[in-house]
Amino acid sequence: MPKPSQGIATAESSMRIEMSYLIQQGLIKTGTDYNSFMAWSNSKNSISYYIKINEVEKYLRLKYTQTDSQENKNEMDYKIYLEGIKSNLGKGTVYYFLCPVSNRKCRVLYLAYGSQYFKSRESYQNRIYYNCQRCSKRDYAHTRYFKLADKLEILNKTNFRSSYKGKETRSLKRIENLTNKVNYFDFVRFKQLEYYMKRKGYL
Repeated sequence: MPKPSQGIATAESSMRIEMSYLIQQGLIKTGTDYNSFMAWSNSKNSISYYIKINEVEKYLRLKYTQTDSQENKNEMDYKIYLEGIKSNLGKGTVYYFLCPVSNRKCRVLYLAYGSQYFKSRESYQNRIYYNCQRCSKRDYAHTRYFKLADKLEILNKTNFRSSYKGKETRSLKRIENLTNKVNYFDFVRFKQLEYYMKRKGYL
């Protein structure tokens, strides 16, 4: 693995493993016995992984070389156990990683701040920021708009039920909430643009 940055880590720049990605690949289901590798667009390195899910065992096994701040290479080989919880709709199972350090349920694992292990965001002593938390006040609305709009686009492409037994599903409520946020930040960023253009005498 590449030598980790000693600066502030962000969720977007850190190597991470997302449960949603594995689900999209069709790997999180009973009967999975799959071996492959992962690579990141911001890194030349990759890791090999093995997923096994049956009635007895549910885990993701990772193997990679980690280089610490003294350039020492550590051969990492460990399991991250998975936990499935029945959906609140009564159909299907929602899977989580069990953080190998804290054992907390999470949907994303990060490799940051020189850690040897992929672990949950909450398990880091130093905070893992989102890009929008580091941008200027002027750029905040613009950054949030595009980040949320990307999430909304992905959610709208998924197959989901809008209602169940006469009640709105959590998926629909999440989409409605995201839509409201996207519209809000879209309004704010254009009000900022209008203010800027008036100051410059363009309006």
